[in-house]
Amino acid sequence: MESADGDMLLSPSYDLMNTKHHNNDSQLAMNLFKKMERTQQHLLSQFYNYKISDFIEFGKRLRIFEQLLLSIASDFKDRKLDLFSFIDKSFLSDEGKGKYKEAVEVNFDQLFAK
Repeated sequence: MESADGDMLLSPSYDLMNTKHHNNDSQLAMNLFKKMERTQQHLLSQFYNYKISDFIEFGKRLRIFEQLLLSIASDFKDRKLDLFSFIDKSFLSDEGKGKYKEAVEVNFDQLFAK
């Protein structure tokens, strides 16, 4: 989260749930790179098409070992079916489960597109 002074803060745990069904907001609360920052004019209309390579580059700029970043990305990519299994076990309605899975598909397609 961003404070009124522009500082980045950890968000409360309620942000761990998928709120995409309820808010028409950008994909990320924080932009990864200065050159892609949102301006007030297009705060909600501009969507960034981040790829997994962007997150790896961001991690490298934070001085995280590239091999660790690649390992995490690979593990994340391999867990999509596990995520669907968790969604199936959730207390969401069938319609909610379908929407959640649809959002996962869209995000995975974007992140891991070539």
